[in-house]
Amino acid sequence: MVMKAQEAQSKNDFISKLSIALKEARETKYWIELLKETNYITDKEAYSIREDIIELIKILTAIIKTQGIIVPNKKNKFSILNSQFSIISIIPARMGSSRFPNKPMADILGVPMIGHVYKRVKMSSLLDEVYVATCDEVIYDYIVSIGGKAVMTSNCHERCSDRCAEAMLKIEKRQT
Repeated sequence: MVMKAQEAQSKNDFISKLSIALKEARETKYWIELLKETNYITDKEAYSIREDIIELIKILTAIIKTQGIIVPNKKNKFSILNSQFSIISIIPARMGSSRFPNKPMADILGVPMIGHVYKRVKMSSLLDEVYVATCDEVIYDYIVSIGGKAVMTSNCHERCSDRCAEAMLKIEKRQT
């Protein structure tokens, strides 16, 4: 029994590391595109790097798919992730930060910060859906304008986890 648990943990660690490598490869592809768009590297350099990254992404994705994703259940035993479940990401965002007001819409290389965050999270092959939870119409409208999914939440949450919990309930309600 202990041996099986160790094998499962070992396989889970392996898949986790592969997933991290895949995420980093996708992020690198994203940054190569930004460097090309801002003329820091040539089209030829970007193409060469991008082709290598795409090949790496294909290899990592194939390995992950053939190995299966193992996750711990409530009893700390490991089981294969059932395809009937959806894995979603909820990105909390609000304009009213006291330390950096309007931070989500701050311009970074011509794109609001929330746009960069949304696009990078969308790169994960492990996620079925990505949502932005916000109480600000400007963020909601921007995410929808780039083809993303957004959920309007109350403006009286004290913590981002409360905002995400409200969004999750609304998302679940939509899906039933």
